[in-house]
Amino acid sequence: MLNEKVSLCLRCYNSFAPKMIRFPTNGVPTYSLFPYNEAFRNALYRFKGCGDIELASIFTCRLSFILPLLFPGYVIVPVPSSPGHDEKRGFNQVEEIAKTIPLPFVNALSKPFEHKQSDMSAEMRRKVKQFLRLTHPERIRGKKVLLLDDVYTTGSTCAACLDLLKKGGARKTKALVLAKVSKKQGEGFP
Repeated sequence: MLNEKVSLCLRCYNSFAPKMIRFPTNGVPTYSLFPYNEAFRNALYRFKGCGDIELASIFTCRLSFILPLLFPGYVIVPVPSSPGHDEKRGFNQVEEIAKTIPLPFVNALSKPFEHKQSDMSAEMRRKVKQFLRLTHPERIRGKKVLLLDDVYTTGSTCAACLDLLKKGGARKTKALVLAKVSKKQGEGFP
């Protein structure tokens, strides 16, 4: 192990290098921290698929000092997963990652219905908003909100959540994802 906060050997840690990019989601600045490559997929599978909660810090350890500088005054709102998935895994993966970023976070969204995005067609993913709810608008009203998610595939979940946050009274919104699945990786990070 590299250190007590990073649960990877030095070789694996070095293969897991961030490459930050910026792109819009319905006009909202969205930032991706990593390329969606084999090293990222393997780490995410161990963390999310195998329930290895100790890996939460590897996604932000190199960037935790800079994220509060890039998003000063923001409160993180994690994209929710369904209660059944959280129960099966033993934790909510996006909340665990949010805990590794030195910004406050609040739960304001929920996904009350069981469904797995990776099993859905692109058409069904565009209708993901029907599976999401803004449960605590008072937690984000008048605040600068940074939506946090693990993987950005079609952008449907991110767009739906950002829309709910805006309607709930967020003063300003941005999104941060660990990785974006895309052939074209977007523009450089500002």
